[in-house]
Amino acid sequence: MHENLLPDGWQGAALPLEFYQQADACSLGQALLGCTLLAQDPGTGEISGGRIVETEAYAGPDDAACH
Repeated sequence: MHENLLPDGWQGAALPLEFYQQADACSLGQALLGCTLLAQDPGTGEISGGRIVETEAYAGPDDAACH
């Protein structure tokens, strides 16, 4: 089980930059599972999104699996 990386009281708000800087890539990937990603089209204003159901994590540019 991974540690809870989500900020206390977080619910439905944009995650701050600090969230992405606090942990190794594997822990961060696990923490993002189940989160909802939304994007707004700048031209139409339409919002679309989905739930994150899969993540990939790499140990940096020297990781042989990194592409």
